[in-house]
Amino acid sequence: MPSTPEATNCGGKGCVFPLPFGTGGGSSVNGMMYVRGCSGDFDRWCALVDDPRWCYTNALNYFKRSEKNFEIISRYHSALGPMSVSWPPHNYGTAKAFEGAFAAKGYSRVDDINGPGQIGYSRIQTTTGCGKRSSTYRAFVEPALKSNRPGLTVLTYADVQKVLLREGTNAGDPPLAYGVEYTDAGGVDRTAYAAKEVIITAGALHSPQILMCSGIGPCSDIEAANLRCWVDRPGVGQNLQDHPRPTAMEFKCPLCDVDWNTRKRDLNEYDLLHLGALTEAAILQLTAFVNTGIEGAGLPEKCPDLQIILLGATESKDGERCMDNDVWRHNIVKWLPAVLHPESRGEVTLDPSDPFGRPVVTLGYFTSQNDVKVAIRGLEMGVAMADELAKRGLILDRTPIPPCRDFEFATREYWECAINATSYTLWHFSGTCSMGKITNPLAVVDSSLRVIGVDGLSVCDASVMPFVTSGNTNAPTCMIAEQCADLVRARHGLPEYRESPFPEPPFQDPPFSEPPFG
Repeated sequence: MPSTPEATNCGGKGCVFPLPFGTGGGSSVNGMMYVRGCSGDFDRWCALVDDPRWCYTNALNYFKRSEKNFEIISRYHSALGPMSVSWPPHNYGTAKAFEGAFAAKGYSRVDDINGPGQIGYSRIQTTTGCGKRSSTYRAFVEPALKSNRPGLTVLTYADVQKVLLREGTNAGDPPLAYGVEYTDAGGVDRTAYAAKEVIITAGALHSPQILMCSGIGPCSDIEAANLRCWVDRPGVGQNLQDHPRPTAMEFKCPLCDVDWNTRKRDLNEYDLLHLGALTEAAILQLTAFVNTGIEGAGLPEKCPDLQIILLGATESKDGERCMDNDVWRHNIVKWLPAVLHPESRGEVTLDPSDPFGRPVVTLGYFTSQNDVKVAIRGLEMGVAMADELAKRGLILDRTPIPPCRDFEFATREYWECAINATSYTLWHFSGTCSMGKITNPLAVVDSSLRVIGVDGLSVCDASVMPFVTSGNTNAPTCMIAEQCADLVRARHGLPEYRESPFPEPPFQDPPFSEPPFG
């Protein structure tokens, strides 16, 4: 029987919960999935801000700048960047079973979801190399620290409280950001001063909180927390988007090996060779992107509106769950339909009684009926796959989840109940400091990522996305950061980015790639 997360019931009004400081907006599992999104996502941004720098053709250059991909050789990829990208060397049998079922049901196979087309089923590359994770810290920060890069100081366990602002130089000038107040690892309040500008990169939940605590945002909310309002920007904290997904469908695998001896072999294999089951992320490296054809969601042209994600769990013979949401030697596969372009919106606001504490997050999941329709279509896909999966040893669990026992499994009423009872985050929070034209009252940053109405202050993270991308948000956020680096260089007359001295070979269409399908 599918498990139901506690304290996540969305009812009909969206979820509301306070978050501890430090929750950035991307889990480690989802952060490993290398999914750029659909080309239409970026052309949509480009049209919104009327700036070709955010169009797909330009964004592609920044995706490639970060990437070190030795497995796909095409015009869409690069092997010269700092962040390793590869297919995990291990391939679970359950992934092969789902692959075969997708094919049998007529879904198209896509060799490279980061290439010319995204719709179809595919193995997912991850930000890994040689069986190890290539996180943004390992790829970008650690090499700079090891080389003793001048001017770089990294403070860990430091919580920024607010940006320091002062009046502009001349009458009528916007306020100027000149530093930040933060609390260090020992709990001591400190100040850091900026020589050129301040850049906030705290994620889509905390970047708007820092702005509001600094006096930038909806003045009514800021003043309600007894803080000074410097700049009235009503869009700060609004437009919160995510990829909500119900946890309401599971397939059991009676023949999967989950015993301790098998796990010990996995541990030894990884310890000695960095191979085997532990090179797989917590999500099965197989996914499907689907355009459901449901109208009314403002979907970018030729883009998917649904992603099927496969999570694992281990269940003992007595029904006890171990390592829920992890595929390591799993005997349960969770079918998760994620809504990629939700109409529903949430918000991030301050707690008036403790504005520097936990922000109040209203997720707003499934407040739009179109989002409900897309999620139900994804659940119906899973039921339709049951016969082909049964041939491959995976059995659909038709036991109703406890909150929905009054409804027959797989009816519309059951799915609506299950969506309300089990929907959860994919940690793809975005949009709360949205990019837009300076004439748009709900825009927070301009197309150069500068906070509108403040000098010397920028935001550079997933919060600037006006619309969430079609898939995991790690790679698009890295692309934003690469572009931000160029914008900062240009603003301050710093040397331009130096391309690798090793030129990439010429490529021919169509791109060729060969993922390790079973």
